[in-house]
Amino acid sequence: MANSEVTLCGNLATDPEIKPTKNSVLTRFRIAVNDRRKQGDDWVDDPSFFTVICWKDLASHVAESVSKGDRVLIRGRLKENTWTDNEGTEKRTVEIVAEDVAASLMFATIDKIDRVSSVSKPKPSMPKPEFPDEEPF
Repeated sequence: MANSEVTLCGNLATDPEIKPTKNSVLTRFRIAVNDRRKQGDDWVDDPSFFTVICWKDLASHVAESVSKGDRVLIRGRLKENTWTDNEGTEKRTVEIVAEDVAASLMFATIDKIDRVSSVSKPKPSMPKPEFPDEEPF
């Protein structure tokens, strides 16, 4: 499943679970994406659930920043995993490996964004643009 980029918006169905690995750290959580449609006079919910994996700094930031019920936007790629269980049955899952996770502001506000110093890098100074005194048209 190379280059299978996805973007999802939904609510965390579980709290993020952070785990140290041999060389890094990962965070795993489930997201519920709801497809709501009208059937006759009633609204019907049809949720889909996806497992999301975050690595390195993103894993730590997600674990510290969001919790079950929070609405998030996720941009990542699909990763298929296959294995054989103890009974010899082949199992298959598809997870989302997140490249970015953001809080949705559809139904919430954020007081302040705390930038992490290891991620923040000084921006190079740009020369101030010069504009002509008269209109070009």
